[in-house]
Amino acid sequence: MLNLFQHLVIRYKSNLKILGYYSARAALRSILRILCNLNVSGAAATLPSQSQDSCDMNEITTSNASHSHRNDKFSSRFTLHTSLKQKTAFTLAEVLITLGIIGVVAAMTIPTVIAKYREKEYVTRLKVVYNVLNQALQMSVIDNGTVNEWGFTQDSEGGKIIADKLLPYIKQVKSCDIKQNGVNKCFAAAYKKLNNVNFTLMRSGGGSFILANGQSVHIYSTYADCINNPEGLCAYVVTDINGNRNPNVLGKDTFYFALSKDKFIPLGQQDRSFADRVYSFENDCYGDGIGCTAWVLFNENMNYLHCEGLSWNGKKNCD
Repeated sequence: MLNLFQHLVIRYKSNLKILGYYSARAALRSILRILCNLNVSGAAATLPSQSQDSCDMNEITTSNASHSHRNDKFSSRFTLHTSLKQKTAFTLAEVLITLGIIGVVAAMTIPTVIAKYREKEYVTRLKVVYNVLNQALQMSVIDNGTVNEWGFTQDSEGGKIIADKLLPYIKQVKSCDIKQNGVNKCFAAAYKKLNNVNFTLMRSGGGSFILANGQSVHIYSTYADCINNPEGLCAYVVTDINGNRNPNVLGKDTFYFALSKDKFIPLGQQDRSFADRVYSFENDCYGDGIGCTAWVLFNENMNYLHCEGLSWNGKKNCD
């Protein structure tokens, strides 16, 4: 029968190699169990630690149970060790890649967000100038008559005369008639059109002042009166809505109004039947920037900076 046992070991030898140490012992016990069932003499001798009584099935079962417990204990330790390894943090490379992606997205989006915010701020500040000037004009007309009765002339002093009639009704920070090195302190030394062409913002003389919110205003007369001229104009008014800070560009932070005998008229408005018929949005906003004022006030956007083809009777947004 010993030959039979050897035959069984050789037969299952390849399987024993695959199963490994613990599985091999289990297979050997299975073989011993078969031999014991056949009452094969000397079968128990194959395990040195066991006696001839080792063919007792309870002993084999107990030994298997003890071995199974050791296997479970080993498996439990391995599983715990593996689970602890799985609880790992991000690597430095992963963190750097994530920060890099966030930086790229921020670089692409933040400038756009800031530009939109500034445009909204410019719209608000231009509305403040428009409301302050019109309110002052209406109160001055009540006390002094219409603008054509104010006795201004078509010279360097004409704008100053108009400004002096408005200033008592305006909460101002300071007057800017005094110049330093030939430059009006209320405004920047140089301005440009939207097409990046240099532009002379102010005529010589005139009246200049700064509003309480920091907007600079300059008024200069164009005719000796407001009635006997083709445009029906008394003067032009230009405002830099953030003082002498950048960008100092027409249509961005610098805007024009016309002054008739009883109201301020934003240049570029849709109704061109009166004093504003000289400038239009379609012809004088794109490129020059001088005809953008009405668009900003009434449409409350500066979309002409981002797309072409906008018009009063057509599309008013870039989408």
